[in-house]
Amino acid sequence: MKPTRILDETFPSLAPVLRTAFIKTLEAWLPPLRHLPPPVRFRASGALRAWLAVLDTLPSTANARSAIGDPAVSPQSARIEFVLAIQTHIQVYDYDHDAVAPMVQMMLSISCDMLAFWLRPNALYEPTLVLGGLLGGIDISQDLPLQLLQPPVPTLCIVPPWQQRHHCADASAIMVFTHDATPEEHPAKRTITLLVQRPSAESIAVDELWIPVKDESTTLATALARATESTRREAAITGTKAEDIDAADARWKQVLDYTVKVLLYLNLDDSAQRAYRPYAAAPKEFPGLGRRKREAKLAEVEQLYDRIIVGPAHVADWAGEHAGQLGAHGQLSAHWRRGHLRLQPHGPQQSLRKIMFIKPTIVRADRLADAGAAESSDL
Repeated sequence: MKPTRILDETFPSLAPVLRTAFIKTLEAWLPPLRHLPPPVRFRASGALRAWLAVLDTLPSTANARSAIGDPAVSPQSARIEFVLAIQTHIQVYDYDHDAVAPMVQMMLSISCDMLAFWLRPNALYEPTLVLGGLLGGIDISQDLPLQLLQPPVPTLCIVPPWQQRHHCADASAIMVFTHDATPEEHPAKRTITLLVQRPSAESIAVDELWIPVKDESTTLATALARATESTRREAAITGTKAEDIDAADARWKQVLDYTVKVLLYLNLDDSAQRAYRPYAAAPKEFPGLGRRKREAKLAEVEQLYDRIIVGPAHVADWAGEHAGQLGAHGQLSAHWRRGHLRLQPHGPQQSLRKIMFIKPTIVRADRLADAGAAESSDL
């Protein structure tokens, strides 16, 4: 059944502005826009504009809009305010109520998350294939303290290259919110919330994990174990199989590992970052065109998006089959020494630590020249 018919039969007296918002939200997750990152498809479908109209026109939504746009407020708290505000304008009738209620709840939740991305200081990052390859070979100690995990903006979205999504449990997008901890998370001062979308998902649902930072010296391993403990309890109550719970934990470890590596790289002094702003540079008005052509042009523009390309674009591509082995005369062959992260002591009496990325280097580069000369002489 078409989404419009479900809405019309379930909410016959729904305000037009709300009806438009629901329809545009559903359209954001249809195949024509699925190639775009979630926040962008939400804007491209018109859902962003539609929900802003809801918040601007319907009464009793001021608190919800304030919570959604406040980077100190958790996504969970913002959702509660948003759902409470919108539910007062929805009358659910008897038609398939049990099936419709979860759908409405899901649409409200995802809409709130997307609104929060756009209304808060935000950035969208696209790691390069080269960076993904380098980070994929880097070991991060599970003893890494949370104080080193400081996202550059309160709200961001990381879009892994599709060729490397196996490094992050097939996530097509990872949204990261850094915000104040809720009273229930006391004595935590801040919390990191991860929202993950996977391309195989047929619905608009996302996986969610929140990590309260109660002690900045807490290690990543400990923080993840605590964060997944509550989800394991909930899953056990609902009868989820133990192997499915273990698989979910493994996926979160992959997602967190990839996310942490990208965030650490972003905070390096010499990280490669290039702003690419096709949406900001695109014209938004098309005088002289008819309504249909103008709307078509605007729809094309809305699918453009600004992002920051992260990581080197190119790297010397050589790696012999015997790289790292001893040469004919007992000398080490030229090879890559893979990049790694290191905690560097600094500050008063070397008591502080900061993260450093030791770039990949060529060991015995002179052997490359020797090998090249030898090959030339054999021609």
